[in-house]
Amino acid sequence: MTNRNVDSEALYKEVAELLSNLKQCVVLTGAGISAESGIPTFRSQGGLWERYDPAVYASIEVFRKDPSKYWILRGDFIRNYDHYQPNTAHLALAELEQMGIVRFIVELGIRRPVAL
Repeated sequence: MTNRNVDSEALYKEVAELLSNLKQCVVLTGAGISAESGIPTFRSQGGLWERYDPAVYASIEVFRKDPSKYWILRGDFIRNYDHYQPNTAHLALAELEQMGIVRFIVELGIRRPVAL
């Protein structure tokens, strides 16, 4: 990706204009939107899959044999649950939803790791 001089203010205005002209839109997002709030991600650098092998901790076969593996991972995932706060992206989406611009927000959940 090349570094270009981008007029951020103009870009924000253009996006705002596009959104205001829409009747409704759907937002597709992923776990990264919540990383700023301290919620751990799975695949990013420092994510849970660096500490937990998904073949062991996220496998239905292993869960059936030893569900404690899942609960160990789940505990790490929600450890600071009471301290998580919405970040600016969450607040912006909530405002767009209140304005009637955003109709649905779809968070693309955890997927099984794919070998490339």
